[in-house]
Amino acid sequence: MQILVYVGGTLTLILFAVMLTSRIEDIRTSNTAVGGAPLSALVAVVLLLLGKVAALTAWPAVDRPQMPATAKLGHAFLSQYLLPFEIGSVVLLAR
Repeated sequence: MQILVYVGGTLTLILFAVMLTSRIEDIRTSNTAVGGAPLSALVAVVLLLLGKVAALTAWPAVDRPQMPATAKLGHAFLSQYLLPFEIGSVVLLAR
């Protein structure tokens, strides 16, 4: 039920955004090339930084079969994170 409410709210938001921006092509921009090079450089730096962090991180080796990630998530929601899970459920239900 919560997922349906969330998806419905998101769908309504997207529909209103599409309806309100239907005349967006009428806007005229005078200079579209401003900021292209600095933005490309910033994206390249961020991607290089993320690649370096991923390469230098000591990832744990998995040598035995483990519980599926969804089962771990379910157990965590019903044990360690029960209170935040229930608070989130009430907030979504009240919405």
